[in-house]
Amino acid sequence: MLNVCKELHLQHPNIPFYTIHDSILTTQSNLPIVQKVMTDVITKLTGKSVGVKSKPLHLPTSIDKELREEIFNKVRIKNDKEWIDNRTYILTKNIKLGIDFFYKGNKRKEWYDRLGIS
Repeated sequence: MLNVCKELHLQHPNIPFYTIHDSILTTQSNLPIVQKVMTDVITKLTGKSVGVKSKPLHLPTSIDKELREEIFNKVRIKNDKEWIDNRTYILTKNIKLGIDFFYKGNKRKEWYDRLGIS
């Protein structure tokens, strides 16, 4: 995955993507490009033709009450506002880590400004 991500970033620096285990998460419109880079890099490394699969990501529209209570108890969240604040903080921190990994200097600042991250 390291080789695939490096090549993807070099060839297409504006494509947003995240890795999840042995998968790459990207936008639907960038899927053909990501699949091509993946197959090219893996084929070059292994010497064998490979195929990759894709599936659309369907985010749940709600969290059932039991799961929410379990999460609240694990992270000691007392109410919905604390949950929203904590979730927003975690998402922002993960995005910031991704930007910090890929960009330096002015480019990093551009992304921070664009996304309203300080």
